[in-house]
Amino acid sequence: MQGQDLGHASRDLFDSIERGEHPQWDFYVQIMEDAEHPELDFDPWMTRRSGRRTSSRCATSAP
Repeated sequence: MQGQDLGHASRDLFDSIERGEHPQWDFYVQIMEDAEHPELDFDPWMTRRSGRRTSSRCATSAP
């Protein structure tokens, strides 16, 4: 479907909200202590290694 219509997911979301069918989801968070974790075979605090980026700021739109 996405090959034919790149905006189908966004349009479906907006259409569902307009019909009163609001999306729902479960959100889970796993908390780790900020310490060494010898039980792991990787460093969970080395973000470059996993390719993830972290930020302590909320995203804002540029003026």
